[in-house]
Amino acid sequence: GARRAQGGPSPQQSHGDGTFRRCKARLVVKGYTQRAGVHFLHTFAPTPSMDAVRLLLAVARALALPLHHWDVTGAYLNGKLEDGVEMYTEQPDGFRIYDDRRVGCRLLRPLYGTRQGGAAWNLVAHHALLDAGYIACPYERCLYINTDDSGQLAGLLVRVVDDILVAAHPAEAKRLLSELNKRFEVNDCGNTDHFDGLDIHQNLEQGIIVVSQEAYVQQLADRFLPNGVKSRSVPISTYMRDALDRRLDDEEVRLDPQYQEMIGALIYLAMCTRPEILYAVCFLARFAHRHNEAYVRAVKDVIRYVAGTHNHGIVYRRENGQGAVGTDASKAGIYADASHADCKLTRKSTYGYVGTICKGAVGYRAGRTEVVCLSSTESEYVSGTHSCKLAAWLRGVSRSLGARVDGVLTGECPIPLYLDNDAAAVWATYPGADSRRNRHIDVRFRYVCECRERGVVRMARVPTDDNPADVFTKPLGAKKLAYLCGLMGIQDVSGLRPSHDGH
Repeated sequence: GARRAQGGPSPQQSHGDGTFRRCKARLVVKGYTQRAGVHFLHTFAPTPSMDAVRLLLAVARALALPLHHWDVTGAYLNGKLEDGVEMYTEQPDGFRIYDDRRVGCRLLRPLYGTRQGGAAWNLVAHHALLDAGYIACPYERCLYINTDDSGQLAGLLVRVVDDILVAAHPAEAKRLLSELNKRFEVNDCGNTDHFDGLDIHQNLEQGIIVVSQEAYVQQLADRFLPNGVKSRSVPISTYMRDALDRRLDDEEVRLDPQYQEMIGALIYLAMCTRPEILYAVCFLARFAHRHNEAYVRAVKDVIRYVAGTHNHGIVYRRENGQGAVGTDASKAGIYADASHADCKLTRKSTYGYVGTICKGAVGYRAGRTEVVCLSSTESEYVSGTHSCKLAAWLRGVSRSLGARVDGVLTGECPIPLYLDNDAAAVWATYPGADSRRNRHIDVRFRYVCECRERGVVRMARVPTDDNPADVFTKPLGAKKLAYLCGLMGIQDVSGLRPSHDGH
């Protein structure tokens, strides 16, 4: 027989900035009591990457597409249970029809909390969008694209469970909203100020799109810095990094229960809108299982930095003129860098890369190399290989768009891959060059050569001082950090937000 499960309501719902929105009750069942193969068959439901959300914003800016935010009412209740699945729940408190507790309610829909609820809703939403003329991008399953008869991009949307972010002209947005409302109830939220934890503002007059998380940063400061905020000019200093990059003795270890909570909260912030803290957060995350008070202070210093720059975010704009690297400031490009053997414990190198469209960061990563690199050229070469993963993704998505985005992102033209190491660029261009120095490199790191030969990327030179990927590989001074952040579109956005009626 099926298990009985029941949960309670959540009475209050807030806006993204933490202010009260409305009272709301929701029945949530205890899905953890379900058994696989008896109460559910499939549970997988895709979710979009933050790269996809940022790419949509950049495309919307490049093609001057207005943004729309929609919300689906009772999304999970639109799904259907699999054939042969039978489940029951207790009578909800306050809605008892029979006094006999042995009498339950049979579920006809996958309520919130059921293991298959997300998968069932995803299937319904997917087919509704297909019927409306949209196709799912094969490179990003929650990114949907619609093109007109001439092959030009008509609409682009990202779906995050029951939230939908749409970039389309008003006529197309109105048509799509009408089509979806035939299948389930969709509310037009009016503006995109609060989408899935992000503060998104579009200023059509200035031609910019801004994404930030000021409310989330304030929540971090209130939670982990109860005694007030004394801001820092950088996330982590070179002195602090060198002092902490060691293995603690057993008697030095003093674990703090909040350490991993702070690291997790900062990783989320870094992966959404604050890439400049990614190096510091990844470095401190290495000591989550073995740390003491000094590491806790370092993590709180990162929070102090973001709290002091709480009004910073990523700005996407399109302007004419020359950029810092001597190329059109509006062109897309990927920048890669590495810091050779900077990890004292493993002697591995730190790599990082960032892809920019419309002068704003779209995709970025930072991490340690999987192998010990024998030279700075080798570490830069490995960094270039990792950055080609982003290039292949951007190329695949751009082919699905059917539009010329930001000058070079067309699906056909190679994407510039900027390196500040000439020898690494030579290795990527001529794989057989200097074979005695690079023949030991693992075959998987030859991927950059294949991407160049297939026309996915083309090698380009960038001065070291103008390489924004330097942010992901080492601690920087306040002046240089601010300059490189500007190359990724990270700046104070407090004066760039339009009023609600100016959307």
